[in-house]
Amino acid sequence: MSEADRICVWLTGLAPLAVLGMLLLSARLRRCWSFGVYLAFVAATNISVATGSQGLDWFLWTWAEIVQGTLVMAVALEIALRAFAGLPRARVTARVVLLAAVSASLALAVSGQPLQAATPDEFASAMVPRFDLAATLLLLGLLAVAGRYELPLDDLHAAIAFGLAAYTGLAAAGLHVLQVLGPPAHRPVSTALSAGYALVVLHWFWAAWHEEADVPTVVLARLWHWRS
Repeated sequence: MSEADRICVWLTGLAPLAVLGMLLLSARLRRCWSFGVYLAFVAATNISVATGSQGLDWFLWTWAEIVQGTLVMAVALEIALRAFAGLPRARVTARVVLLAAVSASLALAVSGQPLQAATPDEFASAMVPRFDLAATLLLLGLLAVAGRYELPLDDLHAAIAFGLAAYTGLAAAGLHVLQVLGPPAHRPVSTALSAGYALVVLHWFWAAWHEEADVPTVVLARLWHWRS
C-alpha cells in the first residue's frame, strides 16, 4: 500500500467516527441505531487496514464489505420501520414492497457460485458488487415507497438513505469498471470512490449537526389519511 493510499484509508476510517461523534453530541443517534453500528464498523475496518503492516488482505476485505453491505440493508429496514410506524394504512403496502426488495436483494447477493472462485481476487470480484447492488436496490425500494406516499423522511433519515444509495451504487459501478478494464483503472476508480465517499460523509455530518425544519402543516394533513 502506497503512502497516499494509506492516508486515504485513514481518512475514510476517521470520517465515520466524526459523524458518529456528532450524532452522539446532538442526541440523534437514537434516530437510527443501526446507522451507528454501520459507522463504527466502517471506521474500525478502515483503521485496522491503515495500521496494518501486511497490506490489504483481499479475502478479509471481501468479507468486511459483505458485512458492510448487510449493515446497509439493516439501516434501510430500520429507517422504513421508523418512517411507517405511525401510518398503519401505508404500512401494509410498504411491507409488501420492502419484502420484495429484500427478497430481490438477497437473491442478487447470493446468486451464482462465487465460493468456488479460484482466487481471493475472483471471490471479491464476484461477491462485493452483488452486495453493493443488493443494498442499493433495497435503499431505492425504501425511497420509492416513501415517494409513493409522499412521506417526508426526516432530514437525518433522508440524508442516510440518499447517501448510502448513492455510494453503494457508485461502488458497484466502480467495481464493474475494474472488472472490465483491470489494473489500469484502479487509480481513477479509487479516486472517484474516495471523492464520492467524502461528499456523502460531509452530507451526513451536516445532517447530524443542523437543526431540523418542522414538517409543514399541509404535509401533516395529507399524512393523516394514512394514520387510520
